[in-house]
Amino acid sequence: MANPKEQTLTRNEQERKRQGPGAKIDGKLQSLRGFLRASIWARGLSMLVVALVVLACLSFGIDRAFRLSVPGRAIALALYLGALICVSWRTLIKPALVALTDSTLADLVETRFPELGDSLRSAVSFLAEPRARDAGKALTTLLKREVTKQASEKIGKLNLAEVVDSKRVSEAAVLALCAACLLGAVAHYAGDSFGIWVRRQLLLAETNYEYASELRLPGMKNGEFAVPWGETLRIVAETTPGKKKPAKVSIRFDYPSGEIRHYMKSGGKEGPGRFEYEHPSVTENFFFYLREEGSGFFSNYHSPRYRVRVQKRPEVERLVITRKAPKYTSIEPEDIEGDIGELAIPVGSILGIRGFSNKPLERAVLLVEGKELVLDTVPGNPWEFTGSWEPELGGTCQIRLEDTEGVPPERPFQFSVHMVEDRPPVVQATPTGIGQMITSQARIPLLVKARDDYGIDSMLLRWTLQDSEGAESAAGEPLNVPGVPTREPLAEPVDWDITRFRIKPEKRLNLQVGAVDNDKISGSKTGYSGIMSFLIVTPEKLGDEFLRRELEQRRILERLVAQERVIRDQVYEMVDKTWSKPGEIGRADLRKMQEISRAERQHGRQLESIAAAVEHILVEMENNKIGEADDLKRLAELIIGPLRTLGGEVLPLLATKLNSIRDLPDERVRITAGLELGRAIDTKIQEMENIIVQMRRLEGFTEIVKHLRAIIRTQSESSSETRRAYRSLIDDIFEDDLFEENKRGDNK
Repeated sequence: MANPKEQTLTRNEQERKRQGPGAKIDGKLQSLRGFLRASIWARGLSMLVVALVVLACLSFGIDRAFRLSVPGRAIALALYLGALICVSWRTLIKPALVALTDSTLADLVETRFPELGDSLRSAVSFLAEPRARDAGKALTTLLKREVTKQASEKIGKLNLAEVVDSKRVSEAAVLALCAACLLGAVAHYAGDSFGIWVRRQLLLAETNYEYASELRLPGMKNGEFAVPWGETLRIVAETTPGKKKPAKVSIRFDYPSGEIRHYMKSGGKEGPGRFEYEHPSVTENFFFYLREEGSGFFSNYHSPRYRVRVQKRPEVERLVITRKAPKYTSIEPEDIEGDIGELAIPVGSILGIRGFSNKPLERAVLLVEGKELVLDTVPGNPWEFTGSWEPELGGTCQIRLEDTEGVPPERPFQFSVHMVEDRPPVVQATPTGIGQMITSQARIPLLVKARDDYGIDSMLLRWTLQDSEGAESAAGEPLNVPGVPTREPLAEPVDWDITRFRIKPEKRLNLQVGAVDNDKISGSKTGYSGIMSFLIVTPEKLGDEFLRRELEQRRILERLVAQERVIRDQVYEMVDKTWSKPGEIGRADLRKMQEISRAERQHGRQLESIAAAVEHILVEMENNKIGEADDLKRLAELIIGPLRTLGGEVLPLLATKLNSIRDLPDERVRITAGLELGRAIDTKIQEMENIIVQMRRLEGFTEIVKHLRAIIRTQSESSSETRRAYRSLIDDIFEDDLFEENKRGDNK
């Protein structure tokens, strides 16, 4: 059964044939239309073949040269298809979609054959007009028929195929044929590589090209090297068995910052097919590939891109050590972290360890004292590890981490533990108010200072008695010190009376104070002070020593009196020669005044020193139980008090008055002040002389020693008689002193 469209076309053709010239024009245009369609498809397909060949060669060259990865090949394939579609659209699809109407064809013919003079355009236009029923004999109709007839005659004489640029079509066909031949030559020359390219590029298969020379990398896993951070990467390439050895191999590193090329070192006689390269200190991820140098484009080996992945080394990011000291030390548990370095801990302590790593751990080990202690990882948190350890010897400690990747640490985390023994207490004992010569009835005042690392439980005394022949006898007893036991440093005064021991004279007493600590680990330890040595003497001999020291202080006082007289004379001289003159005081005189003021202050300090020395003698007499305490205090008031008043008040005041004179502008005022200063110095000298008189008249310490000797000589008598004789002598001393004071008052 015929197609209705074909029946319609047949009827139209029959009608045109019956029409005469119009049918001839229509036939010519129809044949031209078919020829044009064929030319468009021929040229378009030829250009498409050329583009396909060019893209295939380009893809083959790029893939063979750069060995693209699967994602890279997929992207390249998409680009190639896009380029092919673009060429197809421009050279085939778009031209084929152009509508070739009769008017369009007439324009093409008129353009190619200008001699038609637009007759063909007019005829096509007339034929397209609807046919009028009553216009058969009209002039216009006759004219249109004439134009159509002429156009039909002219077009019949023309070869409309010349409208098509056959040369371009032929060139395109020849170019397509050449491209196909080129593709065939490339496929033939490349051999199996072309088929591999087809599978790699079109099927995206994981297939590698075969080269005359090929290299393999031992030790690589899954196309990558895993290298610990900072470690040297040694890359070794070996010639694949059965393949040709490359003459020269380069290694190309692709860093995020750019690409760098190096040459691999050949293995020489030991390994002629072996190439090596060492990459120092790997600190970042990168890619690399190997390439054979010096061969043709398609024959040189080009390896896939290999990846180097940097592995983090396991490190201790944070470590907390909890120190738990023994209970007897009373030291609270303490957390220590940061830069630990050396850790000092008491013997018997327990160390708790809690650390954090920078990556998940398989396990952690503490290396210490020649053994390994496994630290536990926290369940659910492989970054944290814990453990405890009771040190015995201490020393260097190392924490070695083992991560889940098996990456060794760059170095173990290290610190050291120093065991602190509980040292014996440190004791200092100083005798106060007593000398190295004492009587057998002495009371020895001691200032005891003691400290221990963790606490003092008790105190004790130990001593030895040594006679003139060197024989010794040792003894000891507990010492009751206020505040003991204590954990704080101790500083307390203690008195120790030796009367009960009835030690005979000419024996030496060597005394030490000891402190016992509270060490519950190694046992209590005792620390002792230095040896304090005392010579036991008779009261007579000790009195002679006091006499010597008293006479020495009195001579110092007498020299000070003489120096004060010189100062007094200098003051009166300055009143006459310097201060009485109008105007300012000269520099030389000012310096002299400064020297006098300095001497006065120095004399004041010396007087206070004399008072302290005399007081010390009295304290020693009291501690050695020579004389009565009340009598000693009365004697001290007659000597020590005036000395301290002069040294601490009078002499500094005189120095201040002397300094104030230089600021007085008027000479009359200076004279008055100078005379007052001179009289004050006279008064001071008189008081110092009175003290000397007191030391002599009251027999100072000289007369006291005589009384002591008298007392000592009468020791064999009854104590009541000794007391009455001693009291009588003391009363006489104070009565004479009062008499002299009243006499001086009357003279005034």
